Amino acid sequence: MTSAALKQMLTRRYHLSDSAVSELITLAEAEVDDAVDHYQFVSLIKQHYVYEQRCELVALMWQLAWVDGNIDPLEEHRDADDH
Repeated sequence: MTSAALKQMLTRRYHLSDSAVSELITLAEAEVDDAVDHYQFVSLIKQHYVYEQRCELVALMWQLAWVDGNIDPLEEHRDADDH
């Protein structure tokens, strides 16, 4: 996944400004750095997203994973665990 692809997807899908996307990515990176596992993120998604929204999120994650034409083993593992 490329950073540019993630920024583009967030800008288009959620209609965010470039500065909002940069701030969101910075905050997300800090959260991930402090996280022990993915449970805290998955549980929030399950609490606040209905099934259809979760399916859309997983589809978006796979689009990002495939953006470079190759699935990294870490990307495959994370996407599989997060749905």
